Amino acid sequence: MKICFFGELNPQYSRYANLIRGLRILGHQIIICRYNFQSQITNPFKFFIETIKEYVFLLSVLIKIKFNYLIVGYPILKPVWLTYFLNKKKIILDPFISNYNTIIFDHKLFKPQSIIAKLLYIYERKALSRCKYILSDTKAHAVFFSKFFRIPIDKFKVIPVGSNNQIYFPNPSKNTKKEGKFIVGFYGKFIPLQGIETIVQAAEKLRDYENISFEIIGGLQGNKILASIKTYIQEKKLTNVHLIPRVSEEELRNYIQHSTIQLGIFGNSLKAQIVIPNKVYSALAMAKAVITSKTYATSEFFQDNIDIILCNRHDPSDLAKKIEYLFLNQDKVEIIGKNAYKKYLELFTPVKIGLTFEREVLFDLTNKSE
Repeated sequence: MKICFFGELNPQYSRYANLIRGLRILGHQIIICRYNFQSQITNPFKFFIETIKEYVFLLSVLIKIKFNYLIVGYPILKPVWLTYFLNKKKIILDPFISNYNTIIFDHKLFKPQSIIAKLLYIYERKALSRCKYILSDTKAHAVFFSKFFRIPIDKFKVIPVGSNNQIYFPNPSKNTKKEGKFIVGFYGKFIPLQGIETIVQAAEKLRDYENISFEIIGGLQGNKILASIKTYIQEKKLTNVHLIPRVSEEELRNYIQHSTIQLGIFGNSLKAQIVIPNKVYSALAMAKAVITSKTYATSEFFQDNIDIILCNRHDPSDLAKKIEYLFLNQDKVEIIGKNAYKKYLELFTPVKIGLTFEREVLFDLTNKSE
């Protein structure tokens, strides 16, 4: 099959990199038609000019190339309008996340009753209706899209994000953790979804354990959550929490490798309940035991205390208890890590993701077109 990835998507982002790699390994021809959007909506004039340039470029390419199916990737809202002259059966949308959910519910930039929120809802629902299938990373996310935007559930196909096993893989020989240290690792952009506050508050509850050390990587200068976390650490005099600036992917892999366990997300938003973040898949690929929130999404793929450890959302006390449990039962850490890696090999490698896409999307499309 000749498959075109189309829009403003970043082919290096794990959502697309893993799917593209898996499909290429399986023998499909991949065409990447991407426009790197260079303006922010805070400058309406530049945003409008950049949008016109984007449309001209994407439309000119779309007219020239030949493909069997077109995958319009995140963010979907603008490029999808260029597909109106195409057969809907050729179009697959991969919104990855809902713009409405992120802007209105997660970051709370506008009230749901506002005109902007209502216009954004109409815009996104219209875009979602313009395709044969919609890809979703979890069933819970698909249910949200279906119910909230009133899109038939049978249009959704669940394709997990997964992790690239050329980058993230078990490598015990590189384990450089300090003797006797139980290192709790986390990395992220410090956004509401991740619940960094919960992690730091859990660290405070474990401050009497000298050998438990938290390594928290990420955040940018000017990030309000990062600033508040720094203040909290200073006020509470937490010597067991180490903030590390953003690092390269290779350095990140080394940090994950020398950690004892990894943390997922602990936010209290709707989005936190319906997605599984990249960091969880990367940790699984490196055979690390992971603690993350018990949500609709995690219950789809994982078994608590077998291939993952689940705790209550936005609950520092419960998170601290789960970390303490693994610290006091470190044989369990290795067992859960091995089971996590088995689950990764079973479902979340690029090839497995490509096979899932073939089974759920391509074969279904081919059978229904005959």
